[in-house]
Amino acid sequence: MAELYRNLEQDVELNPAYKYLESGQSISAAERKAIELGEADTIVSFLPRDGTPDMDCGTRLRFDLDDIQRGSRLLHAELRVSFNSPLKPARLTAFIPTNRESERIGSAEWLTSGSGHFVFNITEVLLRWTRNPAFVPAITLFALSPR
Repeated sequence: MAELYRNLEQDVELNPAYKYLESGQSISAAERKAIELGEADTIVSFLPRDGTPDMDCGTRLRFDLDDIQRGSRLLHAELRVSFNSPLKPARLTAFIPTNRESERIGSAEWLTSGSGHFVFNITEVLLRWTRNPAFVPAITLFALSPR
């Protein structure tokens, strides 16, 4: 039993979250994301319920929020977009519809050396959707083709 506790103590000391808390130093966004995802009890991945063309030549993605547990603590949320075509857009911009107009949540550039995805941090957007059912859980994407 004593060896079990020693092993547990060593595991805790190697944990990046423990090192951060002990040192009090600031950490990079990538380190913070790793700590947050490491603390997560559940990681949920789901596809949009439907994708429809938007009036302004974009595509609107709607999501079903039933997979998100009400009252749970959301640590991080990402929207990852990939294209099946070999011709990828150079840039992708995301907007969410609000009560008055669309609010820009980010823009991502295609990185050929990256994972092959456009990635948007939508943590705040998802929190807004889960806390206020009046907001439509939709994101409109606009792709800018390479020249």
